[in-house]
Amino acid sequence: MKNFLYHTSHKSNIKEIIPIALEKLNWKYVKKDSNYTINFPINLFTWGSVMNINIVNDNQFNIEIHPKLFTQIVDWGDNKRKINKFMLVIQEIDNSNYTLQA
Repeated sequence: MKNFLYHTSHKSNIKEIIPIALEKLNWKYVKKDSNYTINFPINLFTWGSVMNINIVNDNQFNIEIHPKLFTQIVDWGDNKRKINKFMLVIQEIDNSNYTLQA
């Protein structure tokens, strides 16, 4: 089971917004080129999951999140909650006059 989201920002600084959002959420991530990988541990709802964020261009990115174990059939909405939480922070930063440092 995979959850997927494609987002377009009205600003052209998504490359700067994503790491700020991840740090604000205290999610540890690994960055490689224009991809971010976040590994989530086991919790009450899932045996762990992996979120991949791929920056498409200056104002677009997509998110894919899937269980760590291929045998997991249900995540009880945990992956969707993680995407929603991330998107709320992205929108908060995107809509504010957040000062981005070069």
